[in-house]
Amino acid sequence: MNYLRWLAKWRLVRRYKYLIEVDRLMEEFTTRTILDGGSEEFKQASRKQLITLQNDIKSKQRLLEFLTDTK
Repeated sequence: MNYLRWLAKWRLVRRYKYLIEVDRLMEEFTTRTILDGGSEEFKQASRKQLITLQNDIKSKQRLLEFLTDTK
């Protein structure tokens, strides 16, 4: 039973580290598209997407911290 818990935790930690990095890349891309300019509607939509990405990163980091703190 301990092995299954360890395996589940290990896989979740790896998965969430990966997903955080994907979100960070998307955050960089979205920031670059905002800075490159465009219409106001495009900038507003990109800003909303950027906020969503940042919130996702924060929630995934909290989960990752929880997983690393558990036994």
